[in-house]
Order: sequence, then C-alpha cells, then structure tokens
Amino acid sequence: MGKVALIERGACTFNEKYQRAVGAGAVQVVIYNNVPGIFAGGSITARDGVSSVGIARADGLAILEQLKAGAVTLEWTDVRVNAQNPTGGLISSFSSYGLSPDLNLKPDIGAPGGLIRSTYPLEKSGGYAILSGTSMSSPHVAGGVALLLQARPRTPAQAVRGILQNSADPKPWNGNPGLGFLDNVHRQGAGMVDVDDAILSTTKVEPAKLALGESEAGPATRTLTIENNGPAAVTYDLAHAPALSTIGSTGPGFDTKFASVAFGAASVTVPAGGTATVDVTIAANTALADGGQYGGYLVFTPQGAGRPTACPTPASRATTRRSRC
Repeated sequence: MGKVALIERGACTFNEKYQRAVGAGAVQVVIYNNVPGIFAGGSITARDGVSSVGIARADGLAILEQLKAGAVTLEWTDVRVNAQNPTGGLISSFSSYGLSPDLNLKPDIGAPGGLIRSTYPLEKSGGYAILSGTSMSSPHVAGGVALLLQARPRTPAQAVRGILQNSADPKPWNGNPGLGFLDNVHRQGAGMVDVDDAILSTTKVEPAKLALGESEAGPATRTLTIENNGPAAVTYDLAHAPALSTIGSTGPGFDTKFASVAFGAASVTVPAGGTATVDVTIAANTALADGGQYGGYLVFTPQGAGRPTACPTPASRATTRRSRC
C-alpha cells in the first residue's frame, strides 16, 4: 500500500506541490485549504495514475489530528455528495484587484465564478466540469444583460452597465465576513450582479461610479443625477457605506481608515418621470498610508418600502505623483 501526501495550501503552486509529492513517491495527493472553507484547487490532471483532491481546512486538520495516533487509511470511492460552498456569495480568494493603471474603477461588477459546474469539452471531462474564474463569471453577466435587454429592449447599450451597478449587492470582506466590513470596491466593483432588481428598478443614478483618482488635491466634489422613471415622486435618504481600504504594494494589507463623505442635502426628492441632483464631497482619511486605495458606496434609500440604490466610489490616497498605484 502506497503513501498519500497530505499538503497544506499556500507558498507555492498546486502543480509544484503535486510534482514534489509524486517525486517523493506519493500514490495520491490531498491538498487542504489554508483558510476556512473548500476551494477549487487540487484538481490537477493526474499523471502516472496519481490523482489529487482539494479538501476543506477543517477536514485537513481532522486528518492531521488522527495522524497523531498513528497511520490513517484513505479510501477513494465513486460516491458523489453535494457540499455547500461556505464562501459562496463572497469574492473569491483568487480574484484580482484594481484600480486600472489610470486609476479608473475596475472591476465594474461581480458575478458567481467560483466552483461553477458547467459544460466542458467531451474529450476532456465527459461534458461537464467544476471550474472557477472569469470564464465562469463572464457568462453570468452576459446572460444577465440578455435578460435585462429582453425585459427592457429600449435600454441604450451605454446605460446597461450603470443599471447593473446601481442594483448590485456589495458583499462582505471574504477575509472575515463576520467583522461586517465590505470588501474592497477595487476588488468587487459595485458588488454582486442582481439581475431581477436591475430589471425591476425604476431609479437610475449617474454617474454610476465615481473614480476620483489621486487625493493629493484634497476633497473631491461631484454632482449626482437621480432619474425617477416610476409613477410617483420618491424621496431618498442619502448615506455612505465605507469599504475596506488596501495598503502596501504587495499582499495587500487591509485598513479601516475610511474616507469622509458629506452630501449637499440629507435627502432628495425626485418627481415622477423627472430628475434631481445632489452634490457629494469625498475626502480621503489623512491617516491612510500614502498610495493606499480606499472606496465605498453612496447609498440612496427610498423612504417607505423600497430597495436602496448604490454608487461605488474608489480612489487612491497619494501625496506625490510617484505614489500612483
């Protein structure tokens, strides 16, 4: 009976871990997560009959605990089970960060992309596979846009992104959702796409995102236009929902030194079929490290029953041009 390599995720690639384990004589490779939850790693193409599997951190630690009492036997079977993804609805750990090189907000929006079961080439995986990444999330957004345009066929192409951003749902920080902090705007954009709310929305806020660039010039004031396509006037209460900042050039590190936000009015009334404007002034937290990136959401909540509308606002705090990031 051969030996199974039990490896913790992190430090080097899954493929390197796999190759080292096989080189040392392992007949199977098990990689357990280095953070809570399951993950998409470990599904490395088998070579020389040596397959691999990725498991949750709790399961890996349980095996380690059993190893203290002696050898543990692992049996591979053909039994399939459905396992809930504990990080579902959060930004995947491998998701990239913005801003873009010109300090514009990217990404614009998020969509389900982690551990998605979808079609796959027949010769590779029998027609279906569970994969993660932009190749999975992009079709979600494309399908959402198709549904939006089917329901509202006269929507201009240039307005589609803004409608999706206004109705998206910002998600908690994936590092520790229980702390209650929103994940970085320059990592999740406006949040998770919410197609039904986009279709049913009657309010539009423009611009749908505010990219403030560097903050060396001090507070930035912008004018927002609220358009009400509903049958009655609506009064919106205005608020700011900050998201975590990032600091450092690698890593990155996270920070709670939020920007301050002041609206020209605490609320704004928009007539039916009409528009209204409101000014917002955003100032970087002077204690945030030079080159840090901060952001948050401007939230428009209708008085009475109704769903809030949001506008993401990312920016970079910089005191010199050299610190642009």
